[in-house]
Amino acid sequence: MTLTRKNRQHKYHLQIPMSSSTYSTAQMQFNDHKFSMLMNRHQHELESFSPHQKLLALDILKDLCWARNIDELSSCLTLLHFNIFHFYSNQTDLVSIVQKHSPTINELGTVVPTKTIKQSLFSYNIYKVEGTNSHDGVVLAIDKKVPSSHVPVDQPNFVAAQILVNGTQLLISSIYSPSHERLPLSEMTKRVNDYKNIIFVGDLNAKHADWECPQINPHGTKLAAWLNETKLNVLNSGMITSLRSDTTIDLIISNIIPEATENVALPYRCSDHFPIVTKFLEYSTTNNKRLVPRTYWNLFPFFLTVLQGELRESLIKNSNGTSDTFGWFQTLERLLSALKSRITNWTQIDMKHPSIPQSLRVLLKHKHYLQNRYRHNKTEENRLRLRTWNSIIMKEFKAVKKKNWEDFIANIASPDPSAFWSTVKKLNKKKSTNFQGICENNKIHRSSNEIIDCLTRHFAD
Repeated sequence: MTLTRKNRQHKYHLQIPMSSSTYSTAQMQFNDHKFSMLMNRHQHELESFSPHQKLLALDILKDLCWARNIDELSSCLTLLHFNIFHFYSNQTDLVSIVQKHSPTINELGTVVPTKTIKQSLFSYNIYKVEGTNSHDGVVLAIDKKVPSSHVPVDQPNFVAAQILVNGTQLLISSIYSPSHERLPLSEMTKRVNDYKNIIFVGDLNAKHADWECPQINPHGTKLAAWLNETKLNVLNSGMITSLRSDTTIDLIISNIIPEATENVALPYRCSDHFPIVTKFLEYSTTNNKRLVPRTYWNLFPFFLTVLQGELRESLIKNSNGTSDTFGWFQTLERLLSALKSRITNWTQIDMKHPSIPQSLRVLLKHKHYLQNRYRHNKTEENRLRLRTWNSIIMKEFKAVKKKNWEDFIANIASPDPSAFWSTVKKLNKKKSTNFQGICENNKIHRSSNEIIDCLTRHFAD
């Protein structure tokens, strides 16, 4: 989801990639009832054709009876592009869209504090970049279920992040280009050269006939030439995105062919732009592998030590010259971010065990329902219901923690050695020390049986 604030009227540009299913035969269903109905209705016409024409007609009729499951369609990578006025007063519409379409990525204005964004989108990772003034800027909020990492871009109003979907790496970039500023084509070209699969989303204020816009402006002319050079496609060609005119200025650009996507405008009017939902049918998130990150922090100081000399020299040169010191610190920040990403490995896990019991998850789900209800209708009755339900959940959390502690103590005091050691090892994360023998009364036991007998005698005494 992407949201960009523009001008003093508190306008935000929002875009959300979300989840949906791959268009494949294995995920399609054949409608037998529809095929029988068509055959009965058109049996007479089919008999008038030649055998070859009849077979061809039957094949086409069968093609018409194949359909994708709507539940599977909702599991493919989806993008929501949304311009929203007055974030604080219209965030209920944002929550409603997110709840309905389950977006993977959001773009938000930098004027909105990160804490506020996380309160509305608590299940997303936030990546934020400021604009050229206090009214510009973009933020990417990516679903935590999808592995993602921030890609540093030295350009205001331009935020990028890479995501991993079923082993395929995609770069998602959210851009806001004011009409009085140049398009960031140089930065966009760098991203195209660095990544095989890429999606640009944003309010580019570019108008051109190549994407069936009835008007043409300088932004559109430059962007059309750049698209022809890079061989990228505008996925929402001909879609009216502005409520003030019949123009297409909010664009979704990718190397994916338009036929592999579905685009639709949503009936929300809390802005002067229509929200756009784009589903990328080639990228399914249904069977997305469960990956967990592991960052080897012990390597972090090692590489900082390796780079210490070069960093000191660059800082001295920067201090003696006319360069901006703040720019040096921005470069250092990008270096640290890139280093952290480089020393992080994503490991696949077979099963993700929930940390709280099923009963608590049901209570939390109802709490989220009450929260959304209160956001839509802030009545005293809804506030009291939410407050009462929250107090119940807090009591249940305390009860669960108490029970977990009692179970832990019971396992510690258990006469079963296996239960004791399986519990104690959770406290000590260090691996056991490897040894080849045990010395007892100047005698060394080397075989496994001798070592076990020695330890048995020792602990029995």
